[in-house]
Amino acid sequence: PSARSQRMDGVGTRAERRPVACSERITRVGKRRKARLTLYGTRWCGQSAVARRFLDKNDVRYKYVDIDENAKAAEKVMAVADGNRSVPTLAFPDGRVLVEPSRNEIRDALGIEKPEGRWWWPF
Repeated sequence: PSARSQRMDGVGTRAERRPVACSERITRVGKRRKARLTLYGTRWCGQSAVARRFLDKNDVRYKYVDIDENAKAAEKVMAVADGNRSVPTLAFPDGRVLVEPSRNEIRDALGIEKPEGRWWWPF
């Protein structure tokens, strides 16, 4: 196959790939590695994008679920957010949940140290 038809990882062609809905997408997690947390968000929410960039920058394994495309996920979010579709919502395997957290709250929950000598926290 030509370079144009190869996937990013060099395996298979575009015709062999099936489209993946946002609700099924797992970021930085292969089928062999378990996600460290689940991030519920939406494509149109700026804070969801900020949370995703923060997790990506800090190499945190997570599963991303778009609540606009997954009704059961939306119900889970509403159950922990007083009936609101509050995003981003982060769910940890131990049962902890963060609803609309700041980067500092995410950092503290994951035990990520803030870089010294910086007055701002990049995302």
